[in-house]
Amino acid sequence: TFTILVVQRTRTLALARCIGATRKQVRRSVLGEALIAGLIGSVVGTALGIGVTQLMLMGLKAAGSPIDTSVSVTVTSCIIPILVGVVVTTLAALPPARRATKVTPVVALQPVTETPTRKIGRVRVGFGTLLFLAGTALVITCATSDMETKNAVMCGVAGGFISFAGVLVLAPVLIGSLGRAIGVARPGGIPGELAIENTQRNPRRTATTASALLIGVTLIATVATGAATGRASIGNMMNGHFPVDATVRAQGPLNNATIGDVKRSDGVWQVATVTTVPGTVEAGGKATKVAVQAASPEFPKVVRDESAAKGLDDSHAVGALPGAADGSKITVTVNGKKANLTLVRHGKDNEGLIVTQGILTKLAPHAQPTEIQVRYQDGTDQSKATQALSKSMSTHPGVTVTSSADQKAQMDKIINIMLGMVVGLLVISVIIAIVGVANTLGLSVVERTREIGLLRALGLTRAQVRSMFGKEALMLSGIAAILGIALGIGYGIAGSHALFGSLMTVETSVPWLQLLIVALVAVLAGWLASVIPGRRGATIKPAVALAEE
Repeated sequence: TFTILVVQRTRTLALARCIGATRKQVRRSVLGEALIAGLIGSVVGTALGIGVTQLMLMGLKAAGSPIDTSVSVTVTSCIIPILVGVVVTTLAALPPARRATKVTPVVALQPVTETPTRKIGRVRVGFGTLLFLAGTALVITCATSDMETKNAVMCGVAGGFISFAGVLVLAPVLIGSLGRAIGVARPGGIPGELAIENTQRNPRRTATTASALLIGVTLIATVATGAATGRASIGNMMNGHFPVDATVRAQGPLNNATIGDVKRSDGVWQVATVTTVPGTVEAGGKATKVAVQAASPEFPKVVRDESAAKGLDDSHAVGALPGAADGSKITVTVNGKKANLTLVRHGKDNEGLIVTQGILTKLAPHAQPTEIQVRYQDGTDQSKATQALSKSMSTHPGVTVTSSADQKAQMDKIINIMLGMVVGLLVISVIIAIVGVANTLGLSVVERTREIGLLRALGLTRAQVRSMFGKEALMLSGIAAILGIALGIGYGIAGSHALFGSLMTVETSVPWLQLLIVALVAVLAGWLASVIPGRRGATIKPAVALAEE
């Protein structure tokens, strides 16, 4: 922004130099403006931040979170953001201020021209490549090693910063190469060719413009991928430990009336009865006491973890026994009656052995069901289904209802709330990136006034000028979205492995629909940023633009 202001007021500053203003005075004028702008913006931003925080707390309270809705405002929470805003704005104005003092009055009074800087040093490429490879190696190591969760996350974050710093250093090369690749297709006719040429003139400035949007898209893609992977991993873990949505247990045998009421309860899709009797299993010459559980034929439809019932039939039993491998021959004994089966290993040792109802009928003909496992209808409100089931069971003495679906729904709710808050904050970075794209295109209009006038004189219409700026913005935002989503997917998956790897099996999940929406929003935002600069460029008249001053 200050670069644009300095370029637009080059002649004004030069005139001030001609009538006696010193370089220090010119520098102080630019820095003084930055100080005032930073102070005003920081005060307004702090006030808005307090208001937004209050709205977020009220929203969380309305969503059922047990939190206080009053914002705690302290002197520190007001002074720190104001100081940061003022310092950052002043630092941002230093390069333009220094640039303004180096221009001599005579040169500054000449027409503003842009000096193309197409070359990118080998040192920059080598340093950026080294940073990216080192950071990526650190991220992969933290994601795949057996470190403690805290250390893995800290090292992974450090590796992410290092690798992303390498991407930013290499941005002029990456964005320039992708821009040239797009140019091979020659999209959009003459305006498209001019837009591609404009992105190649100053790779560093082009990369700076796209980097702001790249950061925002990368962060959003990282959070979205991490949340999706975390949700899938936690869901699989919950399904492994609690493979059914709800369990109905009784102190004694369950009668047909209780089973029928469970089936008729609102939200229930499928039920399976389980009969449990004490028994002994002999495997490899070693006898182990286990709880032998017989599941009704509906059991495979009830469990959400398909592996819990995989391989179960009249010749196979599912479970885990100490020292017994998958496929081992076992002998199940109940009340002196025996059955020879093959073990399908699943779960943890001594958690129980699952057999079919037909096998248990041979071993314990008079055993009655003591448990009902329930699966809710997909898409139903699980908490309401649990309430309905508990209400229908309230008329049956000694019957209790335990729901793991509620626990999974609560964890999903927590993840969604955290994801919403983080994405809401990251959207601000995208808005800032839009301002950056608009500023760069605005500077391009100022620097290429004579060029645009020449193009208009040669027959380029106003619509084509607007199209040229629009295509340039679309190209920059599209490249930033592609790179950001690719990096975000990698960071999100690696972060999930570092965070959950020591606790559970990580199930990778990429939210492609959400990422597609992010890409479309980024591209649309980039195009919107080009509207005002495009209109300004289209209003340039050939005669005025080509006139010598």
